Amino acid sequence: MKKIEILQTGIRPIIMFDDDQTPLTEYTKNISSLLRSANVSILETSTGNTILRPQHIYSVIIEDAENKNLENSVKESIDIIKTPKKEIQEDIITG
Repeated sequence: MKKIEILQTGIRPIIMFDDDQTPLTEYTKNISSLLRSANVSILETSTGNTILRPQHIYSVIIEDAENKNLENSVKESIDIIKTPKKEIQEDIITG
């Protein structure tokens, strides 16, 4: 099972899980194709779909998750993950 955490400008992270058995490296390359699009993209996983605007995504974290109990601990710690908006905007402008 894969855990996907999508960090976007100005909003809380989106956390999804996928039962895909593809190796992590290949799976990550497939997900990275979303960031190349200039339009709205749809991320389809075994647990649901998400519509994304790639220009607002600044990071995607993908890792192997052993079980869904991890989801509860992640949801409890979402508020800890915060990036100052000014830093994000500077990275986008200079990046």
